[in-house]
Amino acid sequence: CNRRLAELTGHVFGRLQGAPAAMLFADEQEWRRRESEMIAALRAGGTWETEVLARRADGGTLHVRLSAAATNPAALETGYVCILEDVSVARAATDALRKAAEEQVAILDTASSGIAMVQDGLLVRCNLQLHAMLGAPPGTLEGHPAVALFDGVTELYGAPAPLHPDIAAGQTAVFERELTRSDGSRFWARFTGKAVEPGRPETAAVWMVDDVSREHILF
Repeated sequence: CNRRLAELTGHVFGRLQGAPAAMLFADEQEWRRRESEMIAALRAGGTWETEVLARRADGGTLHVRLSAAATNPAALETGYVCILEDVSVARAATDALRKAAEEQVAILDTASSGIAMVQDGLLVRCNLQLHAMLGAPPGTLEGHPAVALFDGVTELYGAPAPLHPDIAAGQTAVFERELTRSDGSRFWARFTGKAVEPGRPETAAVWMVDDVSREHILF
């Protein structure tokens, strides 16, 4: 064991030699399972890599990437080399991004308005309410041309359709159109959209879609 491993795990340098490898891992049973996978991979002559929660000498934990290779695959009992790399910061960043994405999805899918992100003329993200509004099964709108789904509303985006002038000017665009659901019924929708990057309005925009049929009936 080198000095870096001792620093990583908080052990006194030289004290790890001869100690069981399992002591370096937070969950000994999990390590035993991973170790079996590793040995199988090394016996086949390959290398092995995984991420696992390691245990520090003070009882704390850290996420490490473990890479292993056999010195002699034909005689694995002679030993193998393992490299542990601290990936706690990267793991924390990944977890934070995943949590933020999950929160964003939750917000979008509980919104009362239909919401769509349109990029390069395609629907790249649509919430559940928009699917319901158009009578489309969840997850079936993404990837389709926006102009086709919205009855030729060319203002949404998509070459060769021009940008809505308000979007092009970096402002909020608002307009209404009558749309068709998947069952053929019609309804009036109010579109409210804004460019994701006002300085580059041609790239993408987020649109809110509200059913305003009742307003048209009343007035």
